[in-house]
Amino acid sequence: MPVKEQPVVEAAVPPPPVPPPPPVALDDEGVKTKSLALMKSLDERDVATMDRLTGDAFTMYERARTYDKARVLSGMQARTDQGIPQRSRTCADGRITRGPAHVVYVVDCVENLPAYKDLPAGTLETIHTIVWIMDRDG
Repeated sequence: MPVKEQPVVEAAVPPPPVPPPPPVALDDEGVKTKSLALMKSLDERDVATMDRLTGDAFTMYERARTYDKARVLSGMQARTDQGIPQRSRTCADGRITRGPAHVVYVVDCVENLPAYKDLPAGTLETIHTIVWIMDRDG
């Protein structure tokens, strides 16, 4: 008996994946508001706000060292546990620079440091740089 030829069936090709939506851009006021809220959460040791504003890749560079998010959060708690008074700051002249998926906020601040034990109260003029990465995960 002759063998019947089977018709050639082409496998269905799945459509290409849909690219994720572009990152949500912050307007200049949003950048300033979010940046100042981050600094305030650090000053007031507001762990919940700091955690909400930052992602897992958060890194703080301070005094020639880098600190990951877990270290910053534990340091905030340690200062509270030791009774170290909260600092505050006043900031002015913020500058914003943008890239395709990031925003850089640079701001001049005066930090107000309360007296603690044998250390007198004082102020510290600082310049802070905050880089916000708009990832596709929110």
